[in-house]
Amino acid sequence: MFYTQLKKVLLTFVLLFSVIGVLACTNFTTRTYTFTPTPNNVGNFEDYDAVKAYLSQFYEKSGEVYQSKFFNRSSLMAPGAVQSEMDTTANSGPRNYSQTNNQVEGVQESDLFLTNGYTLFMIQNNKFRIVDVDSLTKTFEYAIDQGYMHGMYYDAVANQVILITYTYIYETPQQSEDKSVDMWRYWYFYKTQTNVIIFDVSDISEVVIVRELEFDNTYMVQSRMIDGMLYLVLDNYQINYAFNEDNFIPIYRDSEVSNDNISLPASNIFFMPNGNDSLGFLMLVSLDTRSDNDVDVKAYIGSSYQIYMSLYNLYTVVYRYDFNSETNEYRYYTNILRFEIQADKTLAFKAIAKVDGSPLNQFSIDEYDGVLRIATTHRVWTQNTNTVSNQVYLLDATTSEIMTQLSMLGGLGKPGESIFAVRFNGVEGFVVTFVNTDPLYKISLADPYNPFVISAYEEPGVSDYLHIINQDLILGVGRNAVTTDGWTRFTGVKVSLYHTSGAETILKANYLVEGTYSYTNVQYDHKAFIYYPRLDLGLVYFAIPVFEYTNSPEQAYYYNYSQSLYVFQINLSEETIDFVGKISHLTPIDNPYYWRWFDSVERAVMIEDRVYTISQTQIRVHQIGDGLLPIGSLILEVPNDGRPAVEDSSK
Repeated sequence: MFYTQLKKVLLTFVLLFSVIGVLACTNFTTRTYTFTPTPNNVGNFEDYDAVKAYLSQFYEKSGEVYQSKFFNRSSLMAPGAVQSEMDTTANSGPRNYSQTNNQVEGVQESDLFLTNGYTLFMIQNNKFRIVDVDSLTKTFEYAIDQGYMHGMYYDAVANQVILITYTYIYETPQQSEDKSVDMWRYWYFYKTQTNVIIFDVSDISEVVIVRELEFDNTYMVQSRMIDGMLYLVLDNYQINYAFNEDNFIPIYRDSEVSNDNISLPASNIFFMPNGNDSLGFLMLVSLDTRSDNDVDVKAYIGSSYQIYMSLYNLYTVVYRYDFNSETNEYRYYTNILRFEIQADKTLAFKAIAKVDGSPLNQFSIDEYDGVLRIATTHRVWTQNTNTVSNQVYLLDATTSEIMTQLSMLGGLGKPGESIFAVRFNGVEGFVVTFVNTDPLYKISLADPYNPFVISAYEEPGVSDYLHIINQDLILGVGRNAVTTDGWTRFTGVKVSLYHTSGAETILKANYLVEGTYSYTNVQYDHKAFIYYPRLDLGLVYFAIPVFEYTNSPEQAYYYNYSQSLYVFQINLSEETIDFVGKISHLTPIDNPYYWRWFDSVERAVMIEDRVYTISQTQIRVHQIGDGLLPIGSLILEVPNDGRPAVEDSSK
């Protein structure tokens, strides 16, 4: 056994030094190789034959089809109406309004509902709509068949909406004469596309499409935009489960060039030490949406599940696990890939790192002053045990080849606890772990070589999302909980305001929404959190959708259901939370089995002193004053649920 372990150690060092040696002499964006590469170095290809030779080593031929050696087949498996009491005003000047909830200042994230103060841009399923907020009239609608809309950006400088959609087309499989085509691969004949559609919205009554791009065989991972530069992270699956010798190069189309397919040049296809147990192309698209410049497309043999982007780098993460047959342990780890924004604003691969465990979400990752910070929960599984640990890694985000670990702060959380929320704020970080209570850790990251815990505040329940209000205040949105006889159960939605500038964290305000199964989708979707600072008034407004389940007084084990947008106000000087009111779109109907999600308030925007709530069926407008005063509404759709038909007077 000693010699077996020694052999593994020596092999690991050989591979590591091979990676470092090749990385050290590699220009990631231009150098090509005249030999067939191996998975243990980094670079791009000289021609398509080199790509084919590289990929072929990961497949075995079965009949007429190449199948991945790593793929386990057994695992497969209407109209609207307007009624309004609002005044119509011309665009006389800038307005105060809420903006999409972005993680990093200056780095935009796509959203489903956006506004510029005068116009509402909205996505619902397969439709993109534009609504004038003063007259509550729908001025434009664009729909797609066989697909859905992923998100959009509004660029105020260019007066453009950049829409990202996903479409699919089923292609009938061609069987050979002996009918040897594996029908377990029926899904393989769905052709999917990620599409970018750029609209000129200078005149919302005359909206025009100025550019379209299509990327075949792709799924959207995530996207970001910086000053009109759009970055897409796509997973291209065309080589994932099977290999077609005649069709293995990513293709795309760009209306600025032509309607013809564009095959990605071999020099834009890269290999890297990213683990080839899940083959595919990780495609990075860099597009200047304000010009007619060519789009930059690169494909890396790999994949991604989550991204984080700063003003300088894009990071993708890949979750992996190792199995030790001698100890029967499963250990989870994360590969982090750093892609640097070049002088021409395109992306190029620069470095890789590996840390134990996995991050919870994008807020678990942050870059500050050349240091990447990532919080992970690490699990080690055996047949009889499950060991959990939580830690924050600090890595050098300026080096090439390998991101050097500067330090690691471990020991966060009690035994069995895992991370539920993370937020970084400059030289400080906040981490929430949970099993029975909620330790909110405040961490000093001022010295990247010596991070330490400043304080740990405990209370019942847990925060699933943390939002920085200012240098003194942080807001937590999550769930209240009670523990009885060692068992913890959630008892509703909890909103908490903390003062964190001192040595100890102080709870300043708590608001609870009761109901054992009540929840808010802010717990898993930060875009549902509406944030509207009015610093001129010394106030901050915020709103969260809440799904309420309360015990029915008439029948035991039954629950009454309601859904509303809860609106709150933070007084910055007094450090208090005040409940402003709640808005619901639910109306009584004849069919008791009606799926009420049609009327659930999905999002909201705030403009001046008005709240615009949006559901699948309608928009409602309330004015903030002494509570919330209803002043208008627009019917968007009339579901077939027994409601009376309503004519669309917005056309």
